[in-house]
Amino acid sequence: MHTAGCSLFFVAAIVPGSHLKVKEIEARRAQNWEVVEKADGSGKERRWIGPARPEEDMGQYTELGLTPCVTNVIAGDLVLCKQEKRSVLLPVDR
Repeated sequence: MHTAGCSLFFVAAIVPGSHLKVKEIEARRAQNWEVVEKADGSGKERRWIGPARPEEDMGQYTELGLTPCVTNVIAGDLVLCKQEKRSVLLPVDR
């Protein structure tokens, strides 16, 4: 989930600066998925071909020089994120 100042993944981690590299992160993620025909022939689906599980792929951030930060953020909290010349409060969803 990309937001106005941070990228949230899992429930308790944020990646400062990810809002500045959205296109690069999306391109990195796309390398780990392939589109295949569904077994029943009813269309196409994406299949993960990257390391571990999609939500565990830290390379999409670390290979771009970003450092995920584990926090104790939970749903309902507000996270203060710097966006250009101002700061924004980001509500955390579940």
